[in-house]
Amino acid sequence: MEVHHHPDLHHKPKAWKEYFLEFLMIFLAVTLGFFAESIRENIKEHSTAKELATSLYSDLKQDTATINHIAAFRSEKEKKMDSLFTLLGQHPKEINAARFFQLIIPAFSTDDFSEKRSTGTITQLNNAGYLRFYTYTNIPRALSQYESSANSLFAMEKMESTETVDKGIAFLSEQIDPALFNAAYSNKSIPGDVVITSSSPDGFRSLYGICVAIEILNSNTNHHYLTDTKQKAVALMTILKKRYRLGDE
Repeated sequence: MEVHHHPDLHHKPKAWKEYFLEFLMIFLAVTLGFFAESIRENIKEHSTAKELATSLYSDLKQDTATINHIAAFRSEKEKKMDSLFTLLGQHPKEINAARFFQLIIPAFSTDDFSEKRSTGTITQLNNAGYLRFYTYTNIPRALSQYESSANSLFAMEKMESTETVDKGIAFLSEQIDPALFNAAYSNKSIPGDVVITSSSPDGFRSLYGICVAIEILNSNTNHHYLTDTKQKAVALMTILKKRYRLGDE
């Protein structure tokens, strides 16, 4: 006769040490997973921060080159203004038209940083909240100082542009012979013996005052606001270069 043996279905309870060991293993797995994810996130943020810093450094480098170009333009403009003042000091009937426009056109020209500044990375930093990557650095403060200085420069440029267009160019279009005005601004030659005249008796006196205002704005912008903005840009570049070991390549 075949005998069937029934399995023993009664399990012995686990010791508390086994439960504790299982709990410890699960806890360690979750904790290590959390730390691994945190490390990956930190590496990603550091990589993004360096990419943005590199891009910002490149923008600032371009901005400083632009400022140098504008400063040279404004310095040349100062020389033209000095010669223009000498010309305007002559008797109105002795002011040579060709020489007048040779000086007045560059004197009434502008080259504004607000139209050439590199804003891509700064806009990205401000709008996307990436400045949080630099919370414990000097970068946000230096960037704020740079933007503040640039905004002050923009305000001066706007004042000079208003004085130039609303008063300077307006004077020329209203007071100067339209044929000469159009010829000068169309790069057409003006005969050397033509004398400039104004439709108003005290026209050149008014023009002199307009030129003085423009010269003051140009000189102040060039020697103070442009210089200050460049200094703030260089200071920010120095911080970025040191922290992220950026080169000049």
